[in-house]
Amino acid sequence: MSDVHANGWSPNRCRLASLFLVLHLIAVFIAPFSFETVMDSGIGSPFVLRIAEWFRPYTQALYLHHGYAFFAPDPGPSHLLYCRVYAPESQTPEVEKLPDRNSQWPRLLYHRHFMLSEQLHANFVPPQPPSRELYDPELFPLVTRVWSIRRRAYDQQWKSYQRHLKARHGAERIEMERVEHRLIFPNELRDGKKITDPDLYVVLPEDRKGEGRP
Repeated sequence: MSDVHANGWSPNRCRLASLFLVLHLIAVFIAPFSFETVMDSGIGSPFVLRIAEWFRPYTQALYLHHGYAFFAPDPGPSHLLYCRVYAPESQTPEVEKLPDRNSQWPRLLYHRHFMLSEQLHANFVPPQPPSRELYDPELFPLVTRVWSIRRRAYDQQWKSYQRHLKARHGAERIEMERVEHRLIFPNELRDGKKITDPDLYVVLPEDRKGEGRP
């Protein structure tokens, strides 16, 4: 019997290809799975974290970390960035909102700013490290390392937004806040409430106590 299949591949080559396909499918699956297992602390399931850490170089190289559950089937609240721009020798800031459909046109430009504010919110990790009591002692070093990497990335992203706004406006100081625009309830809509009513907008804290900024 020939050791070469009809397609010209040897059995060992077929086994390697099959193994690669299985590993690739796991990598494709682990990104949305890790998204769905994130807890209130901003850190995912320890079991999923361990698997995701193994596959991280591959998933990052192929950009398999998408915005899962972003639009459908169950879209959540939207997130904005309110920026107060202080010009030199001015005590009254200019307020800029990202995104802003009134000033960002065409629609694609609005969408790009919308994605920037959502990405910043999605990357948020509290500044306090995870509590040791919540995790298995063997997994805690991994959890802490993942928290440290994600927190550092969030800080860098936050500061890059500030640098860009400073350079664009020639500003002396930039203050920013993440703001959540919650969905309106059907009964509120029936009662005449507008989706732009101010009480639908909530400033989000930058830590668990609601104090401080990066």
